[in-house]
Amino acid sequence: MESTQTALLPSGIDMFTLPRWLKGEGITDVITYKINREIINLFVAEKINLFLGIPIGTPEKIMDDYLQGKLVSDKKIIAELTQ
Repeated sequence: MESTQTALLPSGIDMFTLPRWLKGEGITDVITYKINREIINLFVAEKINLFLGIPIGTPEKIMDDYLQGKLVSDKKIIAELTQ
């Protein structure tokens, strides 16, 4: 099983500096329901995998689906981000 960790954001981290900070913490994957379209490329530049449009659920359920390769994106959210 892959390891997981929880990281607390230090003050001063905004959406534009978040991807670099996450990379510095060793985070390689981010699971989210929505994201500001402006920062997607910042995650790509830091080589952080984004799982977008993942329905909100318990952390345990989301992680279980992630580890089993069963995350399913909400097509409506993906359409919002790609239009």
